[in-house]
Amino acid sequence: MKKVISAIMMLTVLAGLQACTSSAIDTVKGGTLTLDSSLSVGQAFENYSYFKITSWDSYEDNRGRQIVEFKGVMDYGKFVGANYGGSILSPEIVTKAKKNMENMEMSVLAQFAVKGNRFLLIFSGINVGRVDENGKLHQKKIPDTRMETIEAVYRNEPLELVSIMLLNFCSK
Repeated sequence: MKKVISAIMMLTVLAGLQACTSSAIDTVKGGTLTLDSSLSVGQAFENYSYFKITSWDSYEDNRGRQIVEFKGVMDYGKFVGANYGGSILSPEIVTKAKKNMENMEMSVLAQFAVKGNRFLLIFSGINVGRVDENGKLHQKKIPDTRMETIEAVYRNEPLELVSIMLLNFCSK
């Protein structure tokens, strides 16, 4: 009987933790940012056509805050036809750049602090990760201090930094 009660208590705790996590993620996904209150965060991020994979996670940070983190992995192939500074990213340019970037992944990262039914964007930027020849992952977060990344996602336009990287890696 003790085992049954312990199992029920454990399941109740896990369900409660899951409910808190889902609730925080749902709060952010259903909320809006001041830059465009006509589109929810979830609509903007999940429908951005330049992502190949999106994910949401929730955790408590070292300051005891509930953090919701969004990650959207770039689909380089979707940048064909993008224009950066008068340079059009052709299929050849993107294919060559993708080959040169085969161990590199670029993603949009956004982190929100959630309290009750309110949230605040506390970080946005590009995360660049690559795996070296020894299989070790190296990552660099590039902050988006001027909100250009988030604005491009909301406008469903290609990210300037990714276009620059594709042009740069095409020439290697």
